[in-house]
Amino acid sequence: MENNIIFSSTLLCGLCGLLCFFFSWKKCKKPVLFFWCLAFLSILAANAIMLYHLVLSHFEYSYVYNHSCLGLKLIYKLSALWSGQEGLLLLCSLILISMGFFVWKLDSLWSDKAFGIYSGISFYISCMCYVSNPFSKMNATFGDGLGFNATLQNPWMLLHPPIIIIAYSSMVILFSLLPALNTFYQDAVNALIYKWIKFSFFFLGMGLLSGSFWSYYFFGSGEYWSWHPIENAALIPWLLLCSYIHRKEYNHKFICALPFITSCFGIFLARDTILKSLSAKDCTNGNLLITILLFLFLLVITLFLVFYRNNRTHTSAKTSFINYLKRHTASFSLSLYAFMIFMGTITPILFHTQTTKMYYNTVSIVFALVYVIILLWKDFDGLRKKSILILSINTLCLLVIILLFGFVKIYWLLLFWVLLMPLSLWLVCRFQTQSMEYYVYHLGFLLLTLGAVSPSAGKGLMIPYSTKPLIGLFWVGGLIIITGPLCIFLLKRLIDIKNFLTIKIAKHDKNSMK
Repeated sequence: MENNIIFSSTLLCGLCGLLCFFFSWKKCKKPVLFFWCLAFLSILAANAIMLYHLVLSHFEYSYVYNHSCLGLKLIYKLSALWSGQEGLLLLCSLILISMGFFVWKLDSLWSDKAFGIYSGISFYISCMCYVSNPFSKMNATFGDGLGFNATLQNPWMLLHPPIIIIAYSSMVILFSLLPALNTFYQDAVNALIYKWIKFSFFFLGMGLLSGSFWSYYFFGSGEYWSWHPIENAALIPWLLLCSYIHRKEYNHKFICALPFITSCFGIFLARDTILKSLSAKDCTNGNLLITILLFLFLLVITLFLVFYRNNRTHTSAKTSFINYLKRHTASFSLSLYAFMIFMGTITPILFHTQTTKMYYNTVSIVFALVYVIILLWKDFDGLRKKSILILSINTLCLLVIILLFGFVKIYWLLLFWVLLMPLSLWLVCRFQTQSMEYYVYHLGFLLLTLGAVSPSAGKGLMIPYSTKPLIGLFWVGGLIIITGPLCIFLLKRLIDIKNFLTIKIAKHDKNSMK
């Protein structure tokens, strides 16, 4: 009975897709909305029924038996909905169909194709949900279930899966905008694509942060990132989205397609048995030659692009490809970093060798250094004019870190000194050479990087940290990156409202005086 509700939602999604591909948007827009609402109500009812069975502990259902028990808290009974594959697909179908209303609201010549693509993907996910048979019943009746996975009984895991699914669904919307590329309304399309890039970036970043909080408390050593394939598969599209934020034009198909494709990699490959046990946390030995070669590749290519971009002696005979890279150095560097993590993730499949943490950490540190070079070159005039003051402030900040946390390893001190350089430059320039959003994004990324590399630097001496020092900077930086631009946007809107009201009051007073 319950599975038939999922089946009806699946058929309605498929019907909407067929209408969009075979009829014009003007003719099928209202019928599509009607059928889509029915699909939404159907999948909503299926989720509500599953929650009902979980809360009341109906153990005759296989899913309830495997993921719940009598003594489980109510909040974890509710979150058991997404603790298993069948329930996760059920929730994914609900969120995906819910966000389809955003695509339906797009009113343009290409809206039918966009909604058709979105309906097709929703149809496929709903099919998977139906095939997984979440409402299958047990052959025997049991008085209690097997219980909820102990590792998931954490408040952060109540938020993590739904947020990640929202992020992936927004990347499906981004993918469905492919028909809008290279149309006569490119400026409006660029603004639309940029909006969904930032939307996906925000929710995927929140998902990664909530997952890192869970990892920090789950692993007693305070480890918040283990380079597990599932973690990497979520980090890769986030880095790609971050690279696209640095672009000014979105007229290439890979911008809409690549985040969605990599998110599919995360959902269907990393959660499969192929990479299930190949966590970098469990690997101690690997191919050192591959690590060194990939490290040199990232270092040489990225540094070449950075310096080549800013070389003012370019001749007009350079190729269009190099000129393209010149305009998108930051974007290309982030994309290359994402590619290196992707290669490390799939190396166990391609070469039957394990990818060690040394590979990921080395690639990340090299990228951080290249990133600092890009930031310094962005404000090169300020760096050149006030270099002595900047170096003094930078060294003073490093001395404070040494005194507070007792870092004594020379190579980590040098790394911290380099990473602190852009912050010292911005302090000297009083954060006035670039936009506020620029400073918010990159200040957050610098703090995140400092927090990421600090666990290997040593233990605190003056401050009795029970875990790794400066680890909080990882989350502070992440929150600044994700929520900072949103706060700036809200602040700008408040300022606009204030200015509007001020003008209205001034006009009203002027009219009263007359």
